[in-house]
Amino acid sequence: MKIQMIVVLMILASCTPKNYTSTEAIHTPAAISTRTRIPLPTASIPPVDTATTTAAVWEIWFSGFSCEGVELCELGPNQDLYYFSIKSDGTELKTLSITEFPAPQLPAYAPPLPDGFAATPQLSPDKSMLTYAARDDDRFTLYTVDVTGEKITPLYTTEKVHDHIFWIGTACWMSTGYVIEFLLHSRRGNENQPPILYTIDMDGNHLQALFNFPGLENAWFGACSPDGEELVLTIPGNTKVEENGIYLINRNTGHVRQILSHFFVSNVRTPYVMKPNKE
Repeated sequence: MKIQMIVVLMILASCTPKNYTSTEAIHTPAAISTRTRIPLPTASIPPVDTATTTAAVWEIWFSGFSCEGVELCELGPNQDLYYFSIKSDGTELKTLSITEFPAPQLPAYAPPLPDGFAATPQLSPDKSMLTYAARDDDRFTLYTVDVTGEKITPLYTTEKVHDHIFWIGTACWMSTGYVIEFLLHSRRGNENQPPILYTIDMDGNHLQALFNFPGLENAWFGACSPDGEELVLTIPGNTKVEENGIYLINRNTGHVRQILSHFFVSNVRTPYVMKPNKE
């Protein structure tokens, strides 16, 4: 698993990010293939200001290590990963007494997670469905899966385009349980592009681009807040040491804030998704 993670991170963080003022969104919703250019609002990344943070504070778990005092923040073959928790307002950074995160458990017959999976499958508000992306060769598909594994629905499939690579990252449910938001990542040539936050109904209709995020080109691992208001992402292995760490996206406004810097973060979770449902 550690070797797979190193390979994935080397591929995704191997280039110096650049900012772009527009993004071409190329997508294939279920049963419809289309190419669309959509003007998107651009989200900014100001430094975290806990005095003005109004979102509910929640706990984030992650694995990684500090890059304070080093020139390159990267994962080497002899580098150990440690486990931490931090509050979403950037306070209470603590170590955790665990040695690994449990692997996500999928229903039988559900599409498998890709190697070096970037996000944990997310449970719907009524706990009846999962949503996540699976890989088939060089395409990714966003699915909803009944927790019994009996109903598997593809919602969105990335398209094959010359000189482009697309992959689907973190997917989060809206509080209604009918709409899903997800991040679409891409690379054009050798350069990662700003990820785009999309929304789509769980029947595969009404695909809409919400925000793109210049500055988060190398973001990868993610999770959803328990209240459905925020999305947490990490940037590992960036060439600028201070840009490595943990970022939060307000899903309603597109506002981005960095809550932890100078940290290589290889994976991120929220504790509640790892607690079994005992009801």
